[in-house]
Amino acid sequence: KHTNGTTAQTVDSTGRVLTPARPFFHVYVDNGGSNPSMSTLNIIPFDGVISNIGGHFNATNSGNNYSFTAPLTGVYQFNWNLSFYGVTVGNYMRQRVFVNGASYQFHEYKDSQNTGDQNVSTSFAILLSANDYVQFYAQAQNAFYLSAGTFWNFCTGYLVG
Repeated sequence: KHTNGTTAQTVDSTGRVLTPARPFFHVYVDNGGSNPSMSTLNIIPFDGVISNIGGHFNATNSGNNYSFTAPLTGVYQFNWNLSFYGVTVGNYMRQRVFVNGASYQFHEYKDSQNTGDQNVSTSFAILLSANDYVQFYAQAQNAFYLSAGTFWNFCTGYLVG
C-alpha cells in the first residue's frame, strides 16, 4: 500500500510483513543537560527526540505539550522510565498517565527509601481513538529533581494494531 508516495506496508521475500510507516516514538528528557526541578505534579518534559515516525509526538512546550496524539483508533503500547532524586524518605513518587488532559491512571508507585537516585518504570497498552492524546506525569509529596543523565528519563510508544 502506498500513502503520499511512501510505502506504508510491504511483505519481504521471507513473508515478513513490514510496516515502516507505523506510528512510533522514542523520546527523552534533554532539558539542556540539566536536572529539571519538579514540583509535586508535573508533566514530564520529553523534549529530546530519537525517533518520531509520523511526527505524532509533540516534544515542545506548546499546544498539547509533550504528548503523543493517536493518528488513528487502535491499541498503543507505551513504556517509560524515570530516574529521580530528592523525594523525602517515606514520601511517595508515582507515574501518572493523562488522556485528553484528564487523569487516566496511576502506574508505578514507590515509597522513597532515601533521597538519592531512584527509578520508576512502567509499560502499558491502551485503546485510543483517533486524535486522543496521552501525556506522562510524575507526582511526589514534595519537590524533586529528574536525574540528568542522557536517556535516563525516556518514553517509547507505538501502534500495536
